[in-house]
Amino acid sequence: MSTKKVFVIFVSLGVLRGFLAPALAGTNGILEGTVKDKATGELLTGVNVLIVGTQQGASTDKDGRYEIQNIRAGKYDVRFTHIGYQASLIKGIVINPDLRTRVHLQLEPSAVMMKEITVVQEKPLIQKDVTGTTFIVSGDEINLLPVDNFSDVIRLKAGVTTEGNVRGGKTTEVLYLVDGLPVQDVIAGGKSADLPTSSIVGLSFYSGGFEPEYGNALSGVVNIVTKTGTNEHKFFLRADKDNLFGGKQFSKTTEAEVSASGPVIEDRLFYFGSFTGSATDGRWWQDLQYFFKSPIEKSYSAFGKLDYLFTPTMRLGVQGLVSDRDWRSYEFNWRFNLDGLPPERKTSYRVATILSHSLSDRFFYTASLSRYFVKSRISKSAKQDVSVNDPYQYDFFLRYIVDGQRALWARSSQETYTMKVDGTMKPGGEHLVKFGAELNLYNLSSDI
Repeated sequence: MSTKKVFVIFVSLGVLRGFLAPALAGTNGILEGTVKDKATGELLTGVNVLIVGTQQGASTDKDGRYEIQNIRAGKYDVRFTHIGYQASLIKGIVINPDLRTRVHLQLEPSAVMMKEITVVQEKPLIQKDVTGTTFIVSGDEINLLPVDNFSDVIRLKAGVTTEGNVRGGKTTEVLYLVDGLPVQDVIAGGKSADLPTSSIVGLSFYSGGFEPEYGNALSGVVNIVTKTGTNEHKFFLRADKDNLFGGKQFSKTTEAEVSASGPVIEDRLFYFGSFTGSATDGRWWQDLQYFFKSPIEKSYSAFGKLDYLFTPTMRLGVQGLVSDRDWRSYEFNWRFNLDGLPPERKTSYRVATILSHSLSDRFFYTASLSRYFVKSRISKSAKQDVSVNDPYQYDFFLRYIVDGQRALWARSSQETYTMKVDGTMKPGGEHLVKFGAELNLYNLSSDI
């Protein structure tokens, strides 16, 4: 048995001018733009800009500009009102983490009160804030895709193989973040937890040109932002079965997912919770069915959070994530002796607290603290019961392993404490200063 404790401190400081490239892996974005008189083209002062369903808003300054910072990533409706002008509502404005969203509007003059104008915001063809190879996928898009988890979304992007290799790198070289905090297997690499897709409001995938603060990434970065409850109760239920109507291309997979969100105290305290479970025989069930009972692989994940608004500019969130997977490996050389391979299981959970605060209209910060625990095992039996005197036998004519056991046994645990602070300051019209610091404590244990 070996145990190792590691401290890692990371500090990042950046000064950016003009368009903002993806910086610290955060969960919040910025909405900005200008408002003009449609008839004269004159910039309007004092236009009220309100994000519907929240308490966040702003007013245009003497130059007709407005800016709302520290907006949690997601899709929003934004209302523009001004005395003497017809009110406008823009629907479906997408706020991406660590990026600016620019919306410019022209208000129609009106001497009397008229019906509100509704406009549907379209996604720009080119995201000017992005300087590297970046893919941004909203939660609505994920729900429309034929995927089971967020890893399947990544595999659909250019430069990614069906196994999850990014730009030719290993699958273990991709950094996975949930709400800006890692869910990483620090021993084997890659992700060590799954997340219900109904809990995702947006996903950013950087496959090249990402910033230097992603120190643990070699080939790609996946940053997931989770949903937050609102003043409206919402419920979601999904059930899938890939062989319900027969066919040949299936894995005998059954899945179920449920989520709920809403207010505990209106305008103050909100909840969100989701759960997904899966039972499958896997891609190689035609061989595995002769050795194991169905289902061969079982997994579940659950996510829950509470968010409290102290003020419209200060939010405190507490969240928990649990993930478990129990499966059997498949190797082609073992296809006539698959029960000679030991079963595997990985369980993980994370608790985190995240504080987001706008000190002024030119500065906001996010502070977070988390504990992440991962436990892995190979073989259900005790260490002393491993059959070391039963070597597997290789048939040189058939070129298959036909008897014996793979004498492999392992127990490992990973405990990661993360403390992180990052801030964004806007000293001028087009200048942004971003800074952050991160402290990690790893407690690793492995017995093989």
